[in-house]
Amino acid sequence: MSNPSRAAVDARKARFKPGCRVELELHERGCLKVSELKNAAIYCRVARKDNGVIEQQKAELLAYAKAQGYENTTVYSDNGFSGADLNRPAFMRMERDASSGKVGTIITKNISRISRNSISLSDWLERMECCGVSFISVTDGCVDFTITDIKNTLIRNGKTDE
Repeated sequence: MSNPSRAAVDARKARFKPGCRVELELHERGCLKVSELKNAAIYCRVARKDNGVIEQQKAELLAYAKAQGYENTTVYSDNGFSGADLNRPAFMRMERDASSGKVGTIITKNISRISRNSISLSDWLERMECCGVSFISVTDGCVDFTITDIKNTLIRNGKTDE
């Protein structure tokens, strides 16, 4: 597999905050493989255990990822876990993998799948941003949310604990 263009590498590096562990590793290596740019985590969650709903989310998100050109996807699924708490098994695995640089993008159905608490969600997104991880919410139609975007989307959709 060929190396990405210098512009693609520079764009990827620009997403890291100075001093972030992943940024330092990229600096040491000097470039990324194309496959690293296209690794994605698919995150599915439903509060009430329902295999049909979770499988439907998974199928829709895998189709979206494929259509967007993500070559390597890993599915993380929490079936029967509330969005009020970030301490969910698959979510924590996904966060560790994202923080370690194994994925460059997290794709989910909507932002409430990550958390229904705007403070927890914004803190989590800041941690992911530090590691250069993009976030895509398919039904909210947003990529790379700002804190204000998160709060407004949660309030607009009535999915906040505030």
